[in-house]
Amino acid sequence: MVRNNTGRNFLLTVNEASLEFYQDIIQYLTGLSQFQYLLCTEHVGSSRKHYHIYVQYNNTKKLAVRNLHGAHFDPCYGSAQQNINYCWAKDAKHVREGVTAILIDEIGEVKLKGGNWSVGALKDLEEPDELPATYYNIFEKIKNKRKSDEAFYEMLEMVERDSLRPIEVVYFIGKPGCGKTYNAYKYALSKFEKDEITKVTIQNNFFEFVGSNKDKCLVIEEFRPSQLHPSSLLQFTDKYGYSCPIKGGYKYVKPEMIIICSIIHPSRLYREEKDELNEQFTRRITHLFEVTSNHSYFEVNLTSSEFYYTHNVINSYLNTENMYNSTISLNDNEDHVVLN
Repeated sequence: MVRNNTGRNFLLTVNEASLEFYQDIIQYLTGLSQFQYLLCTEHVGSSRKHYHIYVQYNNTKKLAVRNLHGAHFDPCYGSAQQNINYCWAKDAKHVREGVTAILIDEIGEVKLKGGNWSVGALKDLEEPDELPATYYNIFEKIKNKRKSDEAFYEMLEMVERDSLRPIEVVYFIGKPGCGKTYNAYKYALSKFEKDEITKVTIQNNFFEFVGSNKDKCLVIEEFRPSQLHPSSLLQFTDKYGYSCPIKGGYKYVKPEMIIICSIIHPSRLYREEKDELNEQFTRRITHLFEVTSNHSYFEVNLTSSEFYYTHNVINSYLNTENMYNSTISLNDNEDHVVLN
């Protein structure tokens, strides 16, 4: 934030002692070359009467302090809209204090770009529309950090209230092209609004998120064990949330539901790892759905560590050419199939 008298954008306070010189101050500010815009408001509800002035120029200016008659410089925020919001008492501080504003003067046409893009200014920024492209990635990192902190403290509050619940993990299994992804999104839409669903792509333990920033329902379209280390998968599906590695930083997520689509059975994901890791992940699965060749699906019941299938799906498994890295046996005395 800039407090000195040099720049293109200035935020000034005309205090009680300087109000009698207001017209002189305005004449000086608007009379400089390359003047663009000036807004002056009076804040109502403050202890003392004062005006706030926001002024823009098209090139760098050095304001003569003597011509301001005691008006002092305030920190100039990162965007024109933020400075205007401050003058109109729409910033969080003034709203909290119940301060309002009335218009005194508005001269020229505001230029909604440019400004001082310090880290502090970017932290205060809500929308990146006015942001120079070179600062967008920095803004995204700051936003993710803030959101991660908020989500983490929300999780702690849920622990404190004993209201923390496990993530609902839904697993769709089936041959390539059978409609796993389609059914996954249909299932997601039956549980969440469109703006609550996020597509997740994982490659070399890095995550990419597309869609909603609410991250209530995460959908992984085609999951392979090579994409994510088993310990990371366990953390990702843990109820305490997970800081997902993304390019250039991390993003903390604690969704309500994770939907995973894969051709590999969950109990056989990591064959070279200890069975304990596969069992841990399998225990976290809330619903396991088998997608058939006609794009429909049905739920597979989970009992202990065994998965039971009706006689009607034996042939579909026999034709998958060990797609699920498993074998099938039929128990003659019972009406189900055990996946060994």
